[in-house]
Amino acid sequence: MKRALPPLLIVLTTSACGGSPPPSVPAPVMPTQRLTVPASTLSGVVRDSITPGGRGVAGAIVSSWDQTGESGRHGAQSASDAEGWYRLVAPAGVFAVLFADKPGYVQPCVAAATVAADTTLDIQLVPEAAAAAGMPPGLKVTSPIVSGVVFESTPQGRKPVAGARITGEWIPDLVMVNTMTDAEGRYMLCAIPQRSIWITATKAGGIIAEGAVMVAGDAVLDLEVKTH
Repeated sequence: MKRALPPLLIVLTTSACGGSPPPSVPAPVMPTQRLTVPASTLSGVVRDSITPGGRGVAGAIVSSWDQTGESGRHGAQSASDAEGWYRLVAPAGVFAVLFADKPGYVQPCVAAATVAADTTLDIQLVPEAAAAAGMPPGLKVTSPIVSGVVFESTPQGRKPVAGARITGEWIPDLVMVNTMTDAEGRYMLCAIPQRSIWITATKAGGIIAEGAVMVAGDAVLDLEVKTH
């Protein structure tokens, strides 16, 4: 998805998933100094949130984006084991945003935390079919929430678009959440860090609608299908 976006400062406040604002950018290290970054771990379980007790999901690829002040970089990557456990090495003090990719599943809520020593953070996944059927009952939803409807304008009025994949990107090509629209074209993403997020709706392999919203609390963003 290649787009030209207006330049944005990546400034984070407290995440609804339990994260804290990232620390300020440290002062430059002089040549005579030695920079040491404490080694720490970020681990947890990738869970199927609609199963009793949140069954672990094996084989999910967990990727981290590590944010420090206004600077960020791609962090470690790990595959969840047979019980759904993943483990990443991460520098202490970074604000880590995790995304778990597993065919047949979506991650409607952001998983993020400020890493301090050994930090535990579970990730909620939902089967695509369950997300397309509406709000999964086992999903733990926290604010800020971005929700809306994907629709097509017709002479008879707005027609909802069901079964579209919704992707939320923090910066271009950095997916942090995704879900599916239900029969009424509705979608919901939760625990979004407070900044701008770009949301794209795709179906049959192509972009059908997209838009951006500045998140400072719960927000609504309806997406109209593009006409040519």
